[in-house]
Amino acid sequence: DPGREPLAAGVPVASHSAGMVAFVGTLTAVFAAGTTGRGDHVDVSIQEAMLDNVEIAVVEQLQTGRVAKRRGDVHNLVPWRLLPCRDGWAAVIGGPMRKWLGAIDIFEEPRLAEEKFRHVAGRMKHREELEALIQPWLDEHDREEILEAGRERGLAFGVLYQPEEVLDHPQHRAREFFR
Repeated sequence: DPGREPLAAGVPVASHSAGMVAFVGTLTAVFAAGTTGRGDHVDVSIQEAMLDNVEIAVVEQLQTGRVAKRRGDVHNLVPWRLLPCRDGWAAVIGGPMRKWLGAIDIFEEPRLAEEKFRHVAGRMKHREELEALIQPWLDEHDREEILEAGRERGLAFGVLYQPEEVLDHPQHRAREFFR
């Protein structure tokens, strides 16, 4: 509900974010020590780590001058949401952003190369038009095809599975994720 106040996450988000950054920093230091034979010091700022959670709001402010607000599934960056496809729903994520322009051929729509879609601010401004241009391709492809096409181009596409599909997913079965 876009009109609601911010909600508590239910978990200590700042601490979790700092923990992830500390984990990656520690792994990097261990790898470097194994390679160079020298140790290193890892210093993590919770405030800096927390910026990962508001990065999109910062981009929106810088690119459009607007203060980010809650929008449900309508993510600030474009494309970055669940969209219908031939057999359900796929997460079409235009990121990492550095990969997006090199991957737009996936949609077989030359208008996506127009100047207005080349930068974050343009894609945000022309969200509805961009989503309308990619929808015909999505309508012709299944979730798994979309997922694989995104993987091949280095994009973080995803799939929305139904509960029974999640329980029966080969990866979950192989890992005995659900017992």
